[in-house]
Amino acid sequence: MTRICDESIRIIEQEIRKIMDRYQAAGLAVSLINSNGDVLYGNTFGYRNAETKDPVEDTTVFGLASVTKSFTALCIMKMMEDGLLDTDDPVSRYLPEFNDHGGAIRIKHLLTHSAGFWPLHRTTIQEVLDSSGLTLEEDPADSLLLAEKGADAVISQMNRADDFIAPPGIYSSYCNDGFGLLSEIIRRHGGYASYNEYLKQKVLIPLHMNDSGCEFHRTDDSVSFLYRVENGVRTGDRDFTRSAFALHGGGAMKSTLRDMKQYLLMFLNRGKPVLGEDSMRRMIIPRIPFGSTSAYGYGLFIDPIDDQTVYHHGGSLPGVSSAILFSYDLDAAAVVLCNTSGVPVSWIGSALMRAAAGRSPLTEPQYSTMPWDEQTIQDACGTYRSLEEDESVVLASAGREITVNDGEQEYSLSMTVCGKGIIQHPYSVTDVALLRKNGTVYALQYGSRIYKKDVS
Repeated sequence: MTRICDESIRIIEQEIRKIMDRYQAAGLAVSLINSNGDVLYGNTFGYRNAETKDPVEDTTVFGLASVTKSFTALCIMKMMEDGLLDTDDPVSRYLPEFNDHGGAIRIKHLLTHSAGFWPLHRTTIQEVLDSSGLTLEEDPADSLLLAEKGADAVISQMNRADDFIAPPGIYSSYCNDGFGLLSEIIRRHGGYASYNEYLKQKVLIPLHMNDSGCEFHRTDDSVSFLYRVENGVRTGDRDFTRSAFALHGGGAMKSTLRDMKQYLLMFLNRGKPVLGEDSMRRMIIPRIPFGSTSAYGYGLFIDPIDDQTVYHHGGSLPGVSSAILFSYDLDAAAVVLCNTSGVPVSWIGSALMRAAAGRSPLTEPQYSTMPWDEQTIQDACGTYRSLEEDESVVLASAGREITVNDGEQEYSLSMTVCGKGIIQHPYSVTDVALLRKNGTVYALQYGSRIYKKDVS
C-alpha cells in the first residue's frame, strides 16, 4: 500500500502555506487517495469566502477550468465504446459545417491538441451574447441557443484559418477550441439535450458526484468565491462566466474535493464504473510529444517521476487553479483545488506524488545544460505571436545569453540542448523550443502553445 510519511506531510503543508502567502490564495483543498478509496492525506486551507471567513470544506464547490478536458475526453471515449463515433473519424462527419480539409482533421487530433491550429482568439460566453444581442434566462450550461451561437462563432473562426503549424498529428499546441468542438459533438450526437446533461448522466451520476456539473449560476453557500490578484490587490466574486469559453468542453466544470476523489478513484480502477478497461487504456496511451519530457493522451498529460508514470491535467481561469494527478505505478491519485488565479497547484500535486513514491516532496527534475551556438541564437531572436489574448513573446540575445519577454516579465532562458531550453519559475518550469521548416525557424513552442514567428 502507498505510504506517505509524517515528515513529507509536514514539508508539503509548510510549502502550501508559503505558496498561499506568496500568491495571496484565499482557499485551497487537497487530497491523496489510493485505489481502495483510502485517504492517504487530505486537508483544507483558508476560506471559500475570505470576507466572511467561511472555511474551505470537502463540499466546497471550486471551478476546475481545463481539468474539464479530461471529462470531455472521457465522454468521447464513452461514446466510442457505445458505438456512436470513432476517434479516427473526420470531424466533419459530426460537425458538417466544420472545414476539416477533406477529412484530414479527425476527432483524435482534437483530443490531442494536434489539429495544427495556431493559438486562436478565445471565444467567450459574454462575447457570443454581446455579438448576437442575446440575453439568457436559463443557465448557460444548458442553453441550446448559446450552444448553437457559440458553435457558429468557434467553427467560423477555425474555418477562416488559412495557415497552420503543420499537418494534423505532427505537433501538439494547446487548443481550447478543439475541446469546445468535442463538447459540441457530444451535445449533438450523445443523445442528451446538452453537453452538461450527457456528462451528468454518463459520468457524474454513476460516480455519485452529486455536487458537480457545468452550471454557471450557482450561488449557494457551498460555492467558493473566485479571487484574482491584480497589482497586488485581491478581489473576488462568484462570476463563473468571466473569460468562460462559449463551448463548455474546455473549462466549464465545477466540483468539490469529495466528488473529485470519486473521479480519481474511477481512473485508479481503470474506468469502472464509467468506462471499460480497454477504452481507458486507449485514453491514456501517450499519443504525441508535449514539451521536453511530457506526452499527451486524450485529455491528459503524461509525465515520468523517475521510473513511475503520472497522468495529470491542470486548470486556470479567473478565480480557479486546479490539478489532478494519478499513477498506476504508485497506486495513488492527488487533487488540488484553489479559488484563486495563478496559484501553482500542480507543484503541490507533484509534491504529493513524489512523497507517495517515497521521495522527498522537494525533489525537482534535473536538466542538462548545453549553450546554443551563435547561429542558433541569431535564428531564435525575434517576436513570436499568438491570437489568444493577443499575446507575444520576444527572444533577444545578450551576448551568448537569451532573454525571453512575454509582455509582463523578462526571463533568462536556460539552454538545455540545441534549440531547446527552460525558464525556471519558483514552483514551475516553462519549456521553450525552436521549430524549423526548411532550415528556418518559423515558430516557438512556449509552454503548452506554439507561437508563430513574426517575419514582418
